Amino acid sequence: MTKDTDKIFKAYDIRGLYDKELDAKIAYTISRAIASFLKCQTAVVGRDGRKNSAALAKEVIKGLVERGVDVVDIGQCSTPMIFFASRAYHYDCAVMVTPSHSPKEYAGIKIFRENATPVGQGTGMEIIKKIYNENQFTVEDKGQIYKKELFEEYKEQITKIVPIPKNKPTIIFDVGNGMGIFEAKALKDHCKQVIINDKIDGEFPARGPNPVTSNLKDLKESILKHNAMFGVAFDGDADRAIFVDDKGQKVFGDAIIAIIAEYLLGFSPEQKIVVEERAGKALKETLKTKGAKVIISKTGHTFINQKLIENNALFGAEESGHFYFKNIEYGESTAIAVATLIKALNEEETTLSELAKNFNKYFDVNLNFRAANPAGIILKTEKKYPAGKKSKIDGLTITFNDWWLNIRQSNTEPLIRLKIEANTKELLDEKTKELKKLITGK
Repeated sequence: MTKDTDKIFKAYDIRGLYDKELDAKIAYTISRAIASFLKCQTAVVGRDGRKNSAALAKEVIKGLVERGVDVVDIGQCSTPMIFFASRAYHYDCAVMVTPSHSPKEYAGIKIFRENATPVGQGTGMEIIKKIYNENQFTVEDKGQIYKKELFEEYKEQITKIVPIPKNKPTIIFDVGNGMGIFEAKALKDHCKQVIINDKIDGEFPARGPNPVTSNLKDLKESILKHNAMFGVAFDGDADRAIFVDDKGQKVFGDAIIAIIAEYLLGFSPEQKIVVEERAGKALKETLKTKGAKVIISKTGHTFINQKLIENNALFGAEESGHFYFKNIEYGESTAIAVATLIKALNEEETTLSELAKNFNKYFDVNLNFRAANPAGIILKTEKKYPAGKKSKIDGLTITFNDWWLNIRQSNTEPLIRLKIEANTKELLDEKTKELKKLITGK
């Protein structure tokens, strides 16, 4: 193949600049490699609303069909809908055409084997890449293509798992011109809704596909205007949800994870909960106080999913807004996360801003750096702090009594990610300055 595949095969998906790194022709060959690796006879394919995704999905379907696979095309959907389709209909594999939260210029492909089990680094991505590069395929009898509409079934599943509350609060949904519109509409019966940026548009004119603090202005204003219980912003394919409280303040992921976990543990105490290594101290302390056994995982869908299954865990989540539930066979669901948060707040008879205060015990910062030699910087960091307790589950974590850091190479972008948490603001500022100098030389 002519393009550099090292750039597009990531730890848990395939992603690159459309046309320059990942185009329809490449997608076609990748799908043939997927069929060869998974030896699938049936597949479900969905896509997000980007302008390039329709062309890529067409070639993905073509490649699968030419390898003898019967394909069910569900069209535009959220990634949680693909999880649902895979589990509900027992397809041998599932493909979601999306680069998730990456900018509009990107394209991507997420791959799942049976039961929506993700394929990533260590679970088959390397083999798919090898088959793709070899580009040697035998002729098969062609499969068939079927169209299917499953939104109503998806909506019904959510209602079965989280019953409709008697008290229906006002919730603001910022779907960001993306697939979050499906998650919002799936919760139509659970709350009074205000949906903003609701038109699907692959240019993402409202705020871009990545919900970050700097682009949540519309959501914050709408929450205050409508006296809402809270607001939620989805990323491009709606497998991530970011929450803003009743006062218009962003709530950090650890607090949301803790509130949902506490609610679930109320029904199933002393269960296992899976969190990232870089999860904050307050979250881990809260879970242990509630009797949970905390299981630590590397960041990323593939890795979290493995830990959930291995440990028969109740729930798992990532700080960035991914939520995994045992009662949907460890699929992700932002809609179930929203519905569960509504139930938790109703039963506590309190506000999100009040509950979130309990998790403001410590001070932290998350920083990203572009670096030519990430491994060298991580090694320098390890040498800088020889006295700390070290863990290498995910990058490098160094822990002291009053502060800790995690530094790792991003699995999806050419970045080094650094998290620092300290007992005081002064110590956080000191260590942030110290590590910035170590990483950038400035």
